Amino acid sequence: MGRYKTVKYLQEKQWSAGSPVMLNKGAVLKDTVTGNHILQLQFICLAEKEIREAVVEIACLDFLGKCIETLDYTYTDLKAGRNELFGDRAPVFFSNAKARNFEINIKEITFQDGTRSRAEYKLSAAGERQEKKKGRSIEKNPEKTAQRSRKRKIAAGVASAVLVCAAAVSAIIFLLIPNMKYMEAVKQAELGQYETAIESFKQLGDFKDSQTQVVETTYLMALDKKESAENIKDYEAVLKILDSIRKEKDCTQAVKETRYAMAEILMKNAVNVKDYREALKIYDSLQGFLDSKGKILECNYQIACIYSDSQDRVSEAKDMFTELGDYKDSRKQIADILKEHVELTEEYLTALEFWESSDFDEALEILDKMDQDNEYVMELRGKCLEVKYLIAVSNWRYQRYELALKQFESIREYKDSEDYIKKINDLDKQQAAAKAEAQNAVSLAELLTWLNGNWSGDGIYWKAVTFTKLSDNTMALDGTFTRVSGFVGSASKLSNSSLQLVFVTSNFGFQDICIVTKTGENSATLKRWSVTEKGIKSKEDVIHLVR
Repeated sequence: MGRYKTVKYLQEKQWSAGSPVMLNKGAVLKDTVTGNHILQLQFICLAEKEIREAVVEIACLDFLGKCIETLDYTYTDLKAGRNELFGDRAPVFFSNAKARNFEINIKEITFQDGTRSRAEYKLSAAGERQEKKKGRSIEKNPEKTAQRSRKRKIAAGVASAVLVCAAAVSAIIFLLIPNMKYMEAVKQAELGQYETAIESFKQLGDFKDSQTQVVETTYLMALDKKESAENIKDYEAVLKILDSIRKEKDCTQAVKETRYAMAEILMKNAVNVKDYREALKIYDSLQGFLDSKGKILECNYQIACIYSDSQDRVSEAKDMFTELGDYKDSRKQIADILKEHVELTEEYLTALEFWESSDFDEALEILDKMDQDNEYVMELRGKCLEVKYLIAVSNWRYQRYELALKQFESIREYKDSEDYIKKINDLDKQQAAAKAEAQNAVSLAELLTWLNGNWSGDGIYWKAVTFTKLSDNTMALDGTFTRVSGFVGSASKLSNSSLQLVFVTSNFGFQDICIVTKTGENSATLKRWSVTEKGIKSKEDVIHLVR
């Protein structure tokens, strides 16, 4: 698993009687990158005093048990107290790849108080004592010396065995068994058997740092699952594991890495806006972790692209591309949108604002410069024209002709605006004539005053005639045509230049009606009719009078 491949595990719990250390476990590893062979050894301190340095000799044996390489290695800067582990962090490199078995010989131990143990101990699984005393003695009788030596060794061995057995029983019960379980849990964790290791550490309770190892192993398990995660559910499971130890260990970095990987999967497999928004939410929460800011831009870009293909969301797409600025081809995307959607252009939106504020002339001025075949332009332009038309019609109905004319002229081609313009112009002419007539108006009294006096007309009957104003509405007429003197008639105005005189003659049973029309200050025309029971009869042709 990983860069280092385990070639072989050494026999565990190797010890020699009296040795202050025991080989707890070991393994032969191969670096798959460099090809180097490594020996990894883990020792347990059995001494009462804290070990500062340990010198070991390692005999490398081939399959046949032949020594093919010898190594001397010193473990320095140790602080290994009783029942504590050391050595497993220091790799021991050996060059002969054929080595498969190893004999460990403890040559020297230095304690923290400066004392040393120079006795040599060859470690083995049976715990046999292989002690070599330094120095030598000279004996003249080798055979006797050998016998005495054997007796001393037997006696000493018996005594030592009793003490060692007692100590060993105590150590096994209180130290070695829990320690062996502890080391087994460590081994399980190193082999990736995390759940089993966690359970083992939990069973050890407060032994050594078992509780800390529970947290650390849980953390390692989460990291391992994160590396092998393939989908969102896998990453959610990792987050759940990390959350279970967040109070005991700072998992911030691992959580961010996991959430980032989740967002990557969401984004990679995204097919709609919802998918991109879920990824976007995660990237936002990461607050700049790795390249989250760039991923946020990409999510927004993809959402904008999806919106640009939707008629209902194209406006949002334009706004999003605008916010993206120079990211990718956002500016080109905006140009393409505006080319296809005139209603989103600045000109149209400005015209729309004018329409909403009832400034129809400004709106029309902009719209008239745009594509007249575009449905949005046509629609808004039609609204502006219709409102202006209705306002103009309203002013027409309320006889605000001057204002109505101005409004109809601004929309001359819309509907029947031209007809209204003609009607208003005709009314203007009539009103002007009436006004002029009103300004030149002449009263009946003024006409009678003008007619008062002597006149001369055509023929013998009208050669000499006199009109006499009697009041503002009566006048007397004398002349050669009259049968009686002082012909009196009532007067009425027909126009500023004509009046009617009605004379009643009861002696003859008829009425004379004269209409006098002023043709100049001293000239006029007169037409006379007689009204009898038989009807109206014209008396003469038009008489021309001069003063």
